[in-house]
This record gives sequence, structure tokens and C-alpha cells, in this order.
Amino acid sequence: MTAWLAELAARREALIAEAARQRAAAAVATAGIRHGLRFAERALWLVRYVGRKPLVAAVVAGCVAALIRRPGRALRWLDYGLSAYSLVRRITSVLRRRTD
Repeated sequence: MTAWLAELAARREALIAEAARQRAAAAVATAGIRHGLRFAERALWLVRYVGRKPLVAAVVAGCVAALIRRPGRALRWLDYGLSAYSLVRRITSVLRRRTD
């Protein structure tokens, strides 16, 4: 009986070692596609997010259309928008500090 248990334990250890070797080989084999999968996951998340937020979808579509139609003007408006966003964030930060 103990010989059978010893053989079973040895077989178990061999299987564990083989599984570890296969996991390492699979990790090496899939390393090349991981980046592409990460990109696809992010793109899918973005599509789902925009689908839940119709206003964001409309703004993004408008920005893309403006960028395609008149890139110079669109970039100028983007600069204005980023400046306004930065100003609003600073103001809200100051107002939050005053209320604390």
C-alpha cells in the first residue's frame, strides 16, 4: 500500500511540474497578443461607456466631425476647451478649500 501511495505522490509531483512548465510556455506564447488584447478591452470599454452616455457620444462625434472638416479650427477650440476646463477645476478647488 505504501508503494502505491509513494508512486501516486511521485506522479502528482510530476504532474505539478509539468503543469508549471506548460503555464510558463503558454505565458511566453501569449505574450505577443497580450498588448493587442489590452487595446481591444480598452476599446470595448470605451464603446460601452459612450453607449451609456449619449451626450458624450454626441460631443465626441461632433469633435471628430469638426476635426475632419476643419482641423485648424477644431484644434483652436480644443485649446479653448482645455483652458476653460483647467480654469473650472482651479476655481472649484479653491472654493472647496474655502468651505473646509
